Amino acid sequence: MPKSKSRGKKYVPKTVSANAIEWAMAGAHLLPAARRAELLEPVEQAFEALREGKASMEQWYAIDNALRLSEALIGLNIGNNLAAAIRAGRTALDEVGDRLRATGSSTCRSPELALIREATELYQIQLGLCTQGEMSKAVRYVRNVVTSGTVRCVESSMVT
Repeated sequence: MPKSKSRGKKYVPKTVSANAIEWAMAGAHLLPAARRAELLEPVEQAFEALREGKASMEQWYAIDNALRLSEALIGLNIGNNLAAAIRAGRTALDEVGDRLRATGSSTCRSPELALIREATELYQIQLGLCTQGEMSKAVRYVRNVVTSGTVRCVESSMVT
């Protein structure tokens, strides 16, 4: 009988975090104000451009990714009661995106703009309620969905 085949690569043990407790405690804290502002700034600028009818596709993607994060946070039980309003905002944003792709113009109708505004404001509220660990999970989820090719969205600099 032949001998069994060897493993073929060297065993390397996994690294152990020396500061596991500190890492867990940091994940349990709410998002710092600076991080919330970092996440909200591109969304606010993009919404202002959308309101003026001068939004580019990159700005549309910034709002789209924010609303995707918002939906991911709902999946983590943060603001479950906001799901209908955020879904309505996403639907309105998709309609604007379809027009932007077809005509190059990001002109919004007033009901669409109101729905998108409400959804982005609810996203801002969710950011104040989520922890760093929950936001990290939401960002990973959105990044996986966006890069999987199942959606027609590109990853913007906001989702990092």
